[in-house]
Amino acid sequence: MAFRLISSIARSDDPSAARGHLVAVAMALLLVFGFKIQDFDIQPLLGSFDDRWFHDYTPYFPGLDHLEQHEIFSPRYAHKKKIVLLGASSVDSIGCDFSWSKPDPTRQPTINAAYYCSIAASMNRQLQREGLQDWRVFNLARNGAYLTPMLYVYARIAVLKPEIVIYGDVISQYMAKNADANVLNASHYAYLDKTFGASSSTAVIWRAYRETLMKHGWEPPAETTASNDLSANFQPRQRTTLSDILVHFIAVARSSRLADGPPLPIKFVPFRDWDQKPYIPYTFQNRDQGFGYFQGVKLISELQRRHNGKVFVYFSPFYNNRHDLTVLTAQTDIYGTYLTNNGISFASHTALGLQPIYETYDGEHQTMHGNRVVAAILLNDLIEQGLINAR
Repeated sequence: MAFRLISSIARSDDPSAARGHLVAVAMALLLVFGFKIQDFDIQPLLGSFDDRWFHDYTPYFPGLDHLEQHEIFSPRYAHKKKIVLLGASSVDSIGCDFSWSKPDPTRQPTINAAYYCSIAASMNRQLQREGLQDWRVFNLARNGAYLTPMLYVYARIAVLKPEIVIYGDVISQYMAKNADANVLNASHYAYLDKTFGASSSTAVIWRAYRETLMKHGWEPPAETTASNDLSANFQPRQRTTLSDILVHFIAVARSSRLADGPPLPIKFVPFRDWDQKPYIPYTFQNRDQGFGYFQGVKLISELQRRHNGKVFVYFSPFYNNRHDLTVLTAQTDIYGTYLTNNGISFASHTALGLQPIYETYDGEHQTMHGNRVVAAILLNDLIEQGLINAR
């Protein structure tokens, strides 16, 4: 019986019923038999399963050194086809309204942000409506992150062999602050060296990427030992007591919400001046000559190909550039050509007509309503470009 309940959690996107049954079983045994539940090992009844069942996972970015806490590693989603979102704030986009960028001191909490409001959450709801329940979107983008930390994030989750990786950003934003080269430490770089240096197809690209970072001021840290792959941490449990189960599901119940939704009602404010100057033609200056930085996306694509995975790149909605024909042309003719030549699908949504204030509060980040629009368009992109087979 206990094994069937465990299995129902693994196969359901809403395992609250199974969790309730487990807690009820544990409580009943405690009350009826009156023994010390911490001494009663029920592992033989449950069968073999790994320790991840008793970890608490988060849909939010957990930090570079705690990626194993992200929900993508939960056994609950082990059977799902995975779509991973990478990028910076326009992709992370957990803000429900303007207060994600400018906290509102008139309300508590001062920042109205939640996973429910994100692009990832909206895409998952749309996947359900489209009958694509075997797919799941995971948000591993990070507010304020640039390309180098995202390469590390991908390297750490590559063991899961995600079917699709989506990298989204505003044009050339990925290379800001020397692509965040100094955010990673020696251990992080050792892991990247191990991952991307493992085959000739990625080693040559990784060396060129490192040279780009060094050319712009990055100094390689002293060599150190790389971390183990995260999969090495998935060990079978040797002992599971009723106390373990009870404590875990009480913690789950405390962290659960009665209903999904933003923490506070969405608040619309005139965050900026929306007037735009007339477009005057000019010559595009590619700050990433030779794609010394952008080739990092190619690194991801090369690793994805090993398990027949795909990469999709999109340029995020950006109000100030929606009528800038120079930028829009560069995205398709310069960046788009590079991506296409390397077998990477892409789309430009810079000119997407999000409604000011209601769908985008500052022209670069979306509200919850804007995230729904972006999510619908991204899902349509994946279907149209043959990355997902719609039923």
